Amino acid sequence: MATPQLPALHQALDDTEHRAHALAARAGHEGWMRSPGPGRWSPSECVQHLVSTIDVFLPLVDDALEKAPRTGVPVRGPFAPDLGGRLLIWMLEPPYRMRSSTSAAFVPPSARRPEEDLADFVARHEQWRARMRRADGLALDKLRIPSPFVSWMRYSLYSTFCIVPVHERRHLWQAEQALEAGGHA
Repeated sequence: MATPQLPALHQALDDTEHRAHALAARAGHEGWMRSPGPGRWSPSECVQHLVSTIDVFLPLVDDALEKAPRTGVPVRGPFAPDLGGRLLIWMLEPPYRMRSSTSAAFVPPSARRPEEDLADFVARHEQWRARMRRADGLALDKLRIPSPFVSWMRYSLYSTFCIVPVHERRHLWQAEQALEAGGHA
């Protein structure tokens, strides 16, 4: 890879996949689908939220990649998240510093079987990895996308690539908390 930071981001996705599979194995079918209480998500709903988030990010990343100048000269970085990216990473990294609610578009409809959720999660990761491979060698700090969560916010493509695994760690931590609250330590 031309961009030295991308392998670590690929590894971060591997880590969240392993964590999700371990969580599903520990939870079993019932624990995976059980909400710890009113207004709280089950592990299934946490993973579905992660899938829907990547679904929203993919076309934004595709648009940025389509508009990227192709100079033929690789840009290697090192890159760092921009201010918006750093703020989101700080807010999202578990245990998170502040609670936030999500818009209706990102609220999962209902709990599903672990096999369905994990298959969707892995499939989205493959799509996300394909975008990172496509972005390799580009000026990831110069390509910007609009935030799907906050209409006035924009951040760099590199920030976006960093935000996704942090967001996943947050919601997998939330899923682990839900499982523990349901008596699956």
